[in-house]
Amino acid sequence: MAATIFLITALLQGGDGNASWSSAQVVTLLVFSALAWIGFAAWERFITNSTTRGTEPIFPWRFVYNRVWVGMLL
Repeated sequence: MAATIFLITALLQGGDGNASWSSAQVVTLLVFSALAWIGFAAWERFITNSTTRGTEPIFPWRFVYNRVWVGMLL
C-alpha cells in the first residue's frame, strides 16, 4: 500500500503547477515507491518459497510464470 501511495502522490504532484517532475520531492517519492515495490516483490518471493505453509502470499509467485496473468496485471 505504501508503494501505491508514494506513486500516486508523486504523479499528482508532478503534474501540479507547484512542483516540476524533476523536483526533489517528486523524485524522492518515485524512488521510495520503486524501493517499496521491490521490497514487496522480494517479500512475496520469500513467502512463496518458504517451507512454512501457514502463511499464504498475497501475490503467489506462480503468476509471474504465466504470461496471461502478467499481461492482465500490468
